This record gives sequence, structure tokens and C-alpha cells, in this order.
Amino acid sequence: MLHSLLPRMFHVKHPDASPGRTSTVFHVKHRRRLLAGALLSVALFGTACANIQRPEGWAAPADVDGDVLVQTSTGQVSLVDPASGSIAWSFPNEDKRDHAFYATPIVDGDAAYLADYAGRIARVSVTDASEAWAVDLGAHVVATPILDGDTLYVATADGRIVLIDAATGTVGETLRTSDRRIWGSPAFQGGTLYIGDLDNGTTVAIDATSGDVVWEQEISGPSAADLLLDGDLLIVGAFDQHLHALEVANGGQERWAFPGDGWFLARPLVSDGIVYAATMNGVVYAIDRATGAEVWSFVAGEDAEFRAAPVIAAGHLIAIARDGRVFALDLQSGDVAWQQDATLEGNVNANPTVVDSDIYLVTSRHELVRVDASSNGAFQTVPLAAAGQ
Repeated sequence: MLHSLLPRMFHVKHPDASPGRTSTVFHVKHRRRLLAGALLSVALFGTACANIQRPEGWAAPADVDGDVLVQTSTGQVSLVDPASGSIAWSFPNEDKRDHAFYATPIVDGDAAYLADYAGRIARVSVTDASEAWAVDLGAHVVATPILDGDTLYVATADGRIVLIDAATGTVGETLRTSDRRIWGSPAFQGGTLYIGDLDNGTTVAIDATSGDVVWEQEISGPSAADLLLDGDLLIVGAFDQHLHALEVANGGQERWAFPGDGWFLARPLVSDGIVYAATMNGVVYAIDRATGAEVWSFVAGEDAEFRAAPVIAAGHLIAIARDGRVFALDLQSGDVAWQQDATLEGNVNANPTVVDSDIYLVTSRHELVRVDASSNGAFQTVPLAAAGQ
């Protein structure tokens, strides 16, 4: 399964190629829970100096009043009319392979904020892609930034949290600097940022105004998953094959840890007191939010891997495997309502976007696929036309 997690995407430098960086990635504490993360580090990264060698990007599509903002080629996003496949505009004008998008576009009114892997952050108009500002952070960006009011919080792969004025693009202070790679998207609530990291295995709550650490704990271990904040609980998917529920108002104390059968890389979903989470071993779990007890589980079958977040559409839980299989599950029982194989080429690593009963997927080959959850998963690969056609 290691080879299929992020194929052909990592380049590992030897420790002596990066002076001042340590090859010791994980603390010795919590060895049992960190074992899976340590094995991942050895197999994929080797040291804390790993970088994506051939970035392709897995940015999720974004809804823009019924149109879809999606990465149509590596390093280029386009505003697409999904009904006709026509492209209103593309940004930048030419794709740039080293500027692949992993972070989901943030759409706020008539502005879209785009953060590419090379560290270039831009604000563009959703009307015509005119650029209001652009800044280069000089560090890789994988995690989707957080927009709160007039401030954009950008987590970098070298451990920084950079504050950018959303109106002017002015780069402000850095809240926290470390050598911990941040790949999972942070969470934000009530002026506090919640951040996980890939190397040291800590989850941190940071005061977004002062930059002070509110609390920090290591119980969840290394994580590359997007964090989910639901009221008083921060839910962290980790490489120790557990889903951890942390009490944000109680110093990050763990309320429960749910043992799964594989890595939790997909962002969980909470609905009506149930946490829905999927693993890279192809199992979907429904978990009682209050107690962490299993309600039901669904095994997708051989070779199924879930990297995309589960969503709810047309009254069902929709789980999308990397190979394109789409499963509609009953929310109460986990029974399969319908199943479709919705992709033609590539893998589905990006989270889906739901617009009414339509689910939009983008593959690693930059195909845009529409799945109609109200019609037993009938699907269509959206044929993309040139801009203006």
C-alpha cells in the first residue's frame, strides 16, 4: 500500500545534503502509536528533508455559484461550466508543473485565493482571473489556508504559519516557526488555530492574535490529514491507525481514540452525532461522537483506498475510493444503496465537492467528473472546452 499512497511524488535527500537538519523525525514517546508513522517516514520520506519531486496536485474543486473552480492541468486552475464544459478563464495563462495545487481554492465573494505548492499565494477575481496581488512565501504549501475575516493564515511545509492581509496581500508576522512539516489543513475557531504535523507528531492550539501556544500534546502522533473541528472536539486522523477526539477546551485531552484498520488520511465528517471516517485500507466507519464506539463499518473490498473525504449527498453517505469507485451508504446502517465506477483515468485523491445532488470529482489526470447522487450515481466526465468556447 505504501507505493499507492502518493505514487512517484517524493524525493528524499540524505541528511548530509541539508546541513542543520536532523534525520531523527519522531520523539521516542508513545512508540506504539507512532510506529505506523515512523514506518511511513522510513518508507516514503527517510528524513525530515523530504520534498515532493514531481508535484501533480490534488486540490479539491470549489463551487463558484454553480460553476466549478478546478485544476485542469498541473499548476493551472480554471473556472468551468460543468453543464457545457466551457472554460471561462484559466490561471495562470500557462500551466507550471512546479506550481501544482494541493490546497483547495478559497472562494470568498468575487475573490478566489490560490496557494500553490511552490509557495505562491494569489488573489484573483472569479469573474475574469485578474490578479489583485501575489506573494511568494519561499516555502512549499500543501495545506489549504484558513481565511478569517481579512486575514489569510497559510501553513507551510516547513512549519511556518504566515499571516497575509487578504485585501492587500501584505505579509505580516509568522505565528510559529519550526521544522515540522504541515500537510494537513489546520482548523480555526474562536481566534484559535489548531495544527497537526507530519514529523514530531504533535497537535497544537495557537492563539491567532498573540501567537502563544494554548496547548500542545503528542497523543495523536504524526498526521497528514485535514483536521476537523466540531464544537468542543478536534478530530485528528493519524498514522497510528487511530482517529483521535481531543477536547479543545481541556488542554487537548483525548476523549477517545478509535482504532481503525489503516491510516486515516481522509478528512472525517460529523453529522447528527455520528463521525464518519474512512481509511486507506478501504473501510468506512460510523463512530458515536460522544463515546467513540463503533456504530457500523463498511468494507469496500480488495484494493480499495480512501483518500478523499466522505460527504453526504441525496440522503446518503458518499465514499469515493482512489480507483474511482463511488459507494452510497445508508447513514444509519452502512448498507450499500448503490455503487458506481465513476472515473476513466487517474486516481481520486482530492476531496469531492457537493452542489445540490451533484458530486464533483477531479482525478490525478485532471479529469472533472460529475456524479448524480439522486440518480444512483449516474456519472459523466465533463468534456473541457478551451477558454471562451
